[in-house]
Amino acid sequence: MIQTRRLVPEIYYNQSRDFQSLGRTFEVVFNYLKMNIDLLSGSPLSKNVSDDLIPLLTKTLGFETKHQYNTQDLKSICEVFSDLLRDKGTKKSIENAIYTLMNTQNVSGYVNVEDVYENNNKLYLLNISVPPELQDIIILEDLFTYILPAGYDYRFVKATKIPSNTSNFGLTQGHKAFAKDNSGTSIIASSNDESIMVTPDNRESDDDKDFAITFTSTINKPIDQE
Repeated sequence: MIQTRRLVPEIYYNQSRDFQSLGRTFEVVFNYLKMNIDLLSGSPLSKNVSDDLIPLLTKTLGFETKHQYNTQDLKSICEVFSDLLRDKGTKKSIENAIYTLMNTQNVSGYVNVEDVYENNNKLYLLNISVPPELQDIIILEDLFTYILPAGYDYRFVKATKIPSNTSNFGLTQGHKAFAKDNSGTSIIASSNDESIMVTPDNRESDDDKDFAITFTSTINKPIDQE
């Protein structure tokens, strides 16, 4: 129990009845607040908070919700919101927000935040790579209003990092890729095990200049090196 008498010089209580009255009033208020705090089953900034209190919690933190989010995702973001604001304007804050969302959704994968340059000129644009399985990204977009560096724009790229020691890949049916060797011959490799050799002699164009093949491929599954 909080007792005001023990928190002030003894002479105040002994010599002033008015102060005794004020002290007892303060004790009522202080102990009422302490009782409410002790009755909390969990921290208001944790995943244990009731779903009914989420709107109040976000307003208390200063996070204005603009869309409907997954409840567990929102709870996790609220739990680290103060830490994200402490590091706002840095890549660390952006990465921590993404990792928090990934942990909540049990998603693992490649995350990278990098500046975009064009002709050695900084575009003040961030490429943010996230795993394709990550959902509810809209909460990150609303969160970036608070933690993104001033003057920066961003774009999400859903990507999977491929190990550097892997050179052969399985291709989705119907997509093609090519590799060019030192002899100038380009090999178009098809996913149905057919291959077409294209050389400057058998191409359809009569132009003697160098040629290139434009292709679109989707990496489906890495093939382990034997």
